[in-house]
Amino acid sequence: MLTKIKLLRQSYEHYKAKLKAQTPHDPLGDRISRVEYIDHMGSDLRVVNAARVSMAKESESLDGKDTGLIGFLAEAEPRHFMPFCHPQITLRIKAPQFVARQLCKSEVGALNTDEGDVLGIDSVLHGVWSEESRRYIDIGPEIYMPEMLRLRAKNVKQGSSDDIIFTPDWVYDALDDSKDLYALLINNNVAPEEARMVLPQATYVTWYWTGSLYFFARVWGLRKPQSHSQSQTKKYAEAIGEIMATLFPNAWDRLIK
Repeated sequence: MLTKIKLLRQSYEHYKAKLKAQTPHDPLGDRISRVEYIDHMGSDLRVVNAARVSMAKESESLDGKDTGLIGFLAEAEPRHFMPFCHPQITLRIKAPQFVARQLCKSEVGALNTDEGDVLGIDSVLHGVWSEESRRYIDIGPEIYMPEMLRLRAKNVKQGSSDDIIFTPDWVYDALDDSKDLYALLINNNVAPEEARMVLPQATYVTWYWTGSLYFFARVWGLRKPQSHSQSQTKKYAEAIGEIMATLFPNAWDRLIK
């Protein structure tokens, strides 16, 4: 009876987490940028049972021993990453091109096993990225127009400082002109794949992104608020992290420590 009650409680908590995750995020606060939850498979319990199967064991509900196991898997040296690859998440993201290009570099790559062999993990750890293409569409582009711009940092070759200026009007004019030029080319029957070359890096692009819990922890680790990534990219990583923490509270907390 107690086991059934625990299962019902965990099912209810899972349902609440899913509802919370479905609230879209607007990382850049311009009512255009988006990080949206689409669906997911698995939970903290999936991580536990993917690890326990090696001993022919399985947990029906999450308890203190299970959360301890999650901590061990995440914090061991070397990390036992495979159980964290079983939960899968799909997001739909809308971001300026310069943010999208920085995010798409967040690949895990090949890892070495204890035996020293290279493990082929493309289908396990890499994210799957499906993006809209302006070779095929010619709808009017949406462009990111920030209110402020950060100045160049004096002590690093890349990145920016905390000093800001208000975006000059001539920047907005240039961005608007690029949209007008694109429309002019399309209206003159220029192919979309050719016309797109006049659009700026600030043009928004939308994509579906599917990956394992471990993969998205890697994305967050590379682009987290404490990293040297661009400020706008950090905001997307933060939004992704909030969704993951809602869906996998125990596993996510241990993975990002």
